[in-house]
Amino acid sequence: MQEGFKRLIIYNIIKRYDIYLIFEDRPRSGRPTHSDKKNLKRLKYTTENRVRVSQRELARKFGVAQSTIHYNLKRIDLKYSKRQKAPKYTKRQLQKIPKKCRKIRRQITTK
Repeated sequence: MQEGFKRLIIYNIIKRYDIYLIFEDRPRSGRPTHSDKKNLKRLKYTTENRVRVSQRELARKFGVAQSTIHYNLKRIDLKYSKRQKAPKYTKRQLQKIPKKCRKIRRQITTK
């Protein structure tokens, strides 16, 4: 197969179309997810562009297990990173910081 699909998959799609006249999968049985769209939206807003909130704290806040938070972050394709410590600077680096900040500010304001 040139498209990369197995022959059985293609036959099953054709068979499903002949019987139900649809290509998509029908709803499946199973345990429903604990979080709804409202909670997913709140979770996304809470974790977006933030590095300091842990998944355990989020689990306590939303009243679910930590694994549920992990699953939902994965489900909304949100890359989540743990808290990072600030780097330790040497005395020499600390002296260079004000000069470099001025240079960057000048570059931004002149454009």
